[in-house]
Amino acid sequence: MENDKKSRQSQITEAEITTDSFQINLDLPKQLHEYSQLQERLKQLAREAKISKQEVKEFKQKMTFMHTKILAEQPINDSANHIEVKKHIFTGNCIF
Repeated sequence: MENDKKSRQSQITEAEITTDSFQINLDLPKQLHEYSQLQERLKQLAREAKISKQEVKEFKQKMTFMHTKILAEQPINDSANHIEVKKHIFTGNCIF
């Protein structure tokens, strides 16, 4: 009786292992497909990150150029404003 019980328990355990192995084999193609999709998504995200990094670099360069241009034009604008003020003073159109 004890041997029968052990034998049945052994058969049940073996059946459970077989069922688990069968289930794993059924899930494997699905998991491989999901893994492949994740790899492709990762590659896509890496490409997008590279593009974004390049866009940020170009934006920073443009901002630096614009800042430099503004700084370079500031003395010219100041001079033009100074000339306009002097012109109003000399023509008597001074609002002061």
